[in-house]
Amino acid sequence: MTDPVALAHAAQVLVQTALRARAGEHVVIVEDAGSVAIGDAVAAAVEACGGWVKRARLDRIATAAGAARPHKVIPDLLLLALRDAECSVFLAGAMPAEWPMRQALLHVVGQRGLRHAHMPGLSEAAFVAGLRLDHAHVDRLGRRVLGRVQGARRILTESAAGTSLRIELAPEGKWLAQLGVLEPGRWGNLPGGALYASPTDVSGVFVADASVGEFFGAREGILQANPVRLVVEAGRVVDVEARSPDLGRDIRAMMAVAPNSARVGLVAVGVNIGICSPIGDAVVDQNVPGLHIGIGDPASRTTGAGWSAPTCFAACQATSHVWVDGEPIIAGGRVVIASRPAMSAIARLDSPPPQGA
Repeated sequence: MTDPVALAHAAQVLVQTALRARAGEHVVIVEDAGSVAIGDAVAAAVEACGGWVKRARLDRIATAAGAARPHKVIPDLLLLALRDAECSVFLAGAMPAEWPMRQALLHVVGQRGLRHAHMPGLSEAAFVAGLRLDHAHVDRLGRRVLGRVQGARRILTESAAGTSLRIELAPEGKWLAQLGVLEPGRWGNLPGGALYASPTDVSGVFVADASVGEFFGAREGILQANPVRLVVEAGRVVDVEARSPDLGRDIRAMMAVAPNSARVGLVAVGVNIGICSPIGDAVVDQNVPGLHIGIGDPASRTTGAGWSAPTCFAACQATSHVWVDGEPIIAGGRVVIASRPAMSAIARLDSPPPQGA
């Protein structure tokens, strides 16, 4: 059972520093039976700052046609609750069949100018681990790092676990910042604390000793004793070595789905220094200070990449060193960048990074 004090603190960080809810505002919490404890903590944090709470249990409400879960469309009662809201939080499980409903919900967020925290299927452990630090601080640090990576041509990353990877970038490429501070009409996957770009070329070896995404990553958990070694040539993963035969098989099967499913679509520079160590959940671990990769879809709508893939999963390192055009920015999991203003505005993420919706 999650420590209630830690759960309450994470909820306070979410409400006060990510959503920035104010007295008198209405916050809608979308939950289900598996996320009631988080929902309780978030509701208490909203009420503590003088806000109003409406809670929508997806496993207890039906659509106009009387259908229960999985919901293919947004239930009318939820739409009604969102009409008067300034903020919303999605905590319910990430049922694959409800993907169209979640996408429709994000469209409503944009239409109505809501500040929306999107956390489908997030466990209590991930909620607590990823929401330790004031997101205003994460945002400030992320902007400093953004100033170094924008316009960069090459990123190198190494780790004691065996990573040695070279990443080439287009100098005009877009960097997407998901730093956890939410704006009206914009949504973000939380926990936040990473900068994303789509590379032009990747080569070398990447060792995922923190976690990988997708169903197989959830099954395996933390990979410290069971790392996955990925060999990358010309931007594609050409070999997978895993101590777990099941994990190796499932990764290869995922990368065989489509021609671009084995392509490195995203690199992620984690900057959330509030995440002390990986927990075995890629949703959290891709924000750990260091460099991580996304294999498959490059979120082309926001990165500007000229290709796509129907699959994507994250691969995360526990501790790494990162150099940008020869200059160190992360050393052994510590951000070592000196202060410098960002070179241009942050591109906001309006489509999901590797974990999806």
